[in-house]
Parts: sequence; structure tokens; C-alpha cells
Amino acid sequence: MTRARGRAPTTQGLSQDGRLRRAAGGDIEALVEVCRQSFPRSLRWQGTPRGARQWWQAVLASPAAETWVFESSGAVWGFCVLVIDPDTWLREAGRRQVPLLLGLWSLASCPAVVAAKIWGRLAAAVVRRTCAVPPDAADRPDPKTWVELIAVHPVRRGGGVARQLLEACEARTRDLGGAAIGLSVELGNEQALRLYERAGYVGMAPAGARRVYVKALP
Repeated sequence: MTRARGRAPTTQGLSQDGRLRRAAGGDIEALVEVCRQSFPRSLRWQGTPRGARQWWQAVLASPAAETWVFESSGAVWGFCVLVIDPDTWLREAGRRQVPLLLGLWSLASCPAVVAAKIWGRLAAAVVRRTCAVPPDAADRPDPKTWVELIAVHPVRRGGGVARQLLEACEARTRDLGGAAIGLSVELGNEQALRLYERAGYVGMAPAGARRVYVKALP
């Protein structure tokens, strides 16, 4: 299967000191660092760096996803991973899994992260009981694409970079002929929830410790 090609998505109001471009192999270290700074409760990013690099190598090599980065002054400050072929992405899940020994090393070296993860799951169980499904959920179109991951380095947050990346994913979805785009959010991540809801995403049914959001594209 060949990788889908596409021009860089354009978004109104893109910061004058930054640009969007497709990620390349040379960006892996920068992408790992953005993830480490953005997801302090994730074993994938706080554990062994080797496992994090292997995950990104698999993602960048996959024909099922596109990774776009926000670059400014020669540095990568944010990114989004847009899944354009969900079926292939699921079949490739094994390639993105951390090897057993590396996973065990991450568990042993990050006890605080493990404890925070357990507490987050317990809190999500409480929040999940209050999540309402919209009455028109069955009438919404199925997402053509899926935002697998989106992150902005903490020092660049608040300047609209995350919104630009999200709009880029929506523009790319339209280029591919999609009528809807989806993503999932960890329950309790209020900052992300506010971003998506302001952008027009509607929460659907909770799935484990996360909730699915869908946006119909005009």
C-alpha cells in the first residue's frame, strides 16, 4: 500500500513565526521530547526512551497515518498524528507495541507514573457515569479520519498552536473526501476537553478511561 500524498493543510491565522510540515525521521528525538513534556502520566513517554523512539519509527513508517509538525525557529514545538486508514492502523498495532522487556523496565523505573495512572483510571470511572450521549449520535457520520495523538510543548501552549494543528487535520480530512473526523480524550483531561468542545467536537459514548469525540465537517 502506498502512502497517501497531500499538500500541507492550510489554516487561517497560522502563526507568522511557524509553519506546518510533514514529519521526517530526523524529527523523532524532538517528537519524543514534546511527548515527554506533554504526557507526564504516560509510561510510553516517561519510561525507556528506546521504546518511545520505536513507537515513532513505526508511526512514521506507516502508510495508514500522517504526522504533521509545527516548526518554529528550526525547532519542533507541536505535532498531530492523523490516521487516514483506520483499518490498516489497527492491523499494524503490534508494530507500535513496546517489547516486553522494555515495558517491564518502564514499569520498574516509573513507580510514580504507575500510581498516577491507577488513580486516573479510578477517577475516570467516576466521570464516566456522568457522560451523556447526544440524542442524535446515531445520525452522525462515521469519521473518515482519526486524530490519534496531538501535543504542544508546554512553553508554546496558549498561542493557538493546538487549534492550528487540529484545523490542519480537519482540512486534510476534507482533502480526502471525509465528512467527519474523530478522536478520543482521557476522561478528566479538562484542558483538552475544552479545546475540542470549543472546536465543535461532540462527545459520544465513553470507551474505558477515554471518551470518543466526533465532528461533522461542512
